[in-house]
Amino acid sequence: MIDKRESFLMSLRSAVIWKSFDRIVGLLKHIIIAAAIGLSVQLDIFYMAMALMGLFVFTWAQMLEVMAVPKLVELIGKEKISEFKSLSGGIFVLSLLFATILALILFFGREHLSKIALGFDPERKYLLAESIIWFFPVLILYIPFHFIGSVFRAMRRFSIFYQAEFIAGASALVLIITFKEHPRVLLWSFSVGFAGAFLYLFYFFCMKLKPWGNPFSKAVVNVLRVAPGLLMLQCAHYIYILTDRIFITFLASGSIGALAYGRTLAFMVEAVVNVKGSFVTIFSEAKDNHKKNETFNNLVSFVIYLSLPLTIFFLFFGEKIISILLKRGLFTSADTQLVYLALSGFSWSIMPMMMQMPMEQIYQIHGRIDLMVKRKFSGILINLILNYTFIFILKIGVLGIALATSISYWCVLAYGIIATKKIGLAFKLKRHFLWSLWVAASASIASLILYYIGALFESPFTIICQFVCFCLFIIAVGVLYCGEEGTLIKNVIKRMLSTCSS
Repeated sequence: MIDKRESFLMSLRSAVIWKSFDRIVGLLKHIIIAAAIGLSVQLDIFYMAMALMGLFVFTWAQMLEVMAVPKLVELIGKEKISEFKSLSGGIFVLSLLFATILALILFFGREHLSKIALGFDPERKYLLAESIIWFFPVLILYIPFHFIGSVFRAMRRFSIFYQAEFIAGASALVLIITFKEHPRVLLWSFSVGFAGAFLYLFYFFCMKLKPWGNPFSKAVVNVLRVAPGLLMLQCAHYIYILTDRIFITFLASGSIGALAYGRTLAFMVEAVVNVKGSFVTIFSEAKDNHKKNETFNNLVSFVIYLSLPLTIFFLFFGEKIISILLKRGLFTSADTQLVYLALSGFSWSIMPMMMQMPMEQIYQIHGRIDLMVKRKFSGILINLILNYTFIFILKIGVLGIALATSISYWCVLAYGIIATKKIGLAFKLKRHFLWSLWVAASASIASLILYYIGALFESPFTIICQFVCFCLFIIAVGVLYCGEEGTLIKNVIKRMLSTCSS
């Protein structure tokens, strides 16, 4: 049942390969949509509907993932295979039943749900309510889909889930290309693609495990005991997104789409690498506190190495990237500038965003959900205050919304790092501070040089050469560092190369 288990590095490789394919497909989808409709009402409705589904549907899926993996890993470690099959089957049936009930509630309450978009006029509220109908298959399948994914991650079969996500994106892309003139294609293509991905994942689930079980067994109930705290924790992430989009409904049409595009570009690498997908398994398997400390601090170093250079690169070259990717058809220069404002604001939150989910998983494993709930909701309060200030007082629009999110994310990260002492983890502040200075200074110098060299050439596609040179420079920066991180980066590169060649 658990043959061909994947290591942490193999999981990262699988994530990079399949998530890269998924993000490329997603990028192509955005390019086609941008050219066809620009920053329009249709795009605003789509992303507002996604924000609503995030809070009322995606939250439950994330909660079930984080809640189930540690127990499933424990059962595998103790070789209790029959208990593993029984628990996974029971939770799957429960997730399917709950998702169906939730979908029906949202379907019949869709008109009331649309009123959350406070700044929308009646016509846009009607379109938002109508979008729930088109998303109905996703409402039913999303929660069980992600639970099956958590089962495969517990088994260290990460790539199957990543392949399913790619199928969802690729199917939607084909439908959008084929029916791009259809006024609702953004909505129903997502549902059809997701249904296909679910069937793919469910096939492997049936092949490997027992797909049906008792949803009210003692084992299932024991896993669900931490649900209230975890639900509040998972809600916080989607409350962030929904809060931003509620405030931005008071701005001009197209602003929600600009904010969503900026956020998508800023967090693309985080989604591709997907550290959180395999970290919870590796951290759960660590038996002693020394190993947990080592895993945690190596994660922080790895996130710094990925996020800080990316932040700096986006600030220097973000407008050119957006122009090349999206500026065609109905997507104008003004649209490009609006998306860049969002991207420049969100770029500052790449590091805390990448750290967010792994830290939540750490606290969940240690049974300290309360600390993370306090941390998250303090961030939401900060975000609300800053959103109001930046929109209605300082009037800096899309940039203000993105900056409010970034500032609040950094406050949440600082709170989380300080609280690690309460669960016995030692955050190596000096080590990470010196590493951050080295990476940030090196990335800034490289970006500045490449920016002025690129100005000598007229071709917009010089950004590709600039990006390749920047990546090679950052790899050298990591390898040449004299501290612990230099050894870490060398080992990671060696092991990834050996894994790829095997």
